[in-house]
Amino acid sequence: MIQSFLVTLTLGLFFSSARGAVLDVQSLHVLPPAIAGNELYAPLFKVVYNGRHYVVDLEAIGQSKHDYLLAGYCKQHNRGTRKSGPPLVMHEHRTAEEALSGYYLHRGWMCLLLVEEHMSQNGPNTGSQVNLCIQEDEQVDGHQYEVSYYIDPSTGEIYVFFHCYPEESYKKNRLYRLEKHWRAQSGFPNVP
Repeated sequence: MIQSFLVTLTLGLFFSSARGAVLDVQSLHVLPPAIAGNELYAPLFKVVYNGRHYVVDLEAIGQSKHDYLLAGYCKQHNRGTRKSGPPLVMHEHRTAEEALSGYYLHRGWMCLLLVEEHMSQNGPNTGSQVNLCIQEDEQVDGHQYEVSYYIDPSTGEIYVFFHCYPEESYKKNRLYRLEKHWRAQSGFPNVP
């Protein structure tokens, strides 16, 4: 309870103190060759936090499975999408750009804090990608994340990549898939 309150308080202070350092969503940056790969990264922001330089990006192809707006974003950039099921991310935004500068910007701050916590407990790991497989764990903001980070040995910049979805949607989608599977096994008509 106290830990949850402190993290919520920390998030609130972090959001309010770091707003001035956020770059425009459309700002592009070059990724180090070690992490460039096949994923389409949607740039969210660059910021200095606790003396460390962070670059936070959304894994757009990974997120396209959960959000129709990001599927459109990938197609707009001539990239494929992941096979989609029912959308897990429901937000009030009408375009991918609005979602990136609103909904996903806030999720990016949460990921930055998760990486910061991981590095404070385990030490920074320079030169190789670190995957924080915390997809099954609900975070204090009610979301589940798949987060990776990479520390560029030449610049010291920390690149944070993620995709996410609300925890409640994950449960509903999992139940949907289980019910669909059960109906297929039992001979009942399939759910739409």
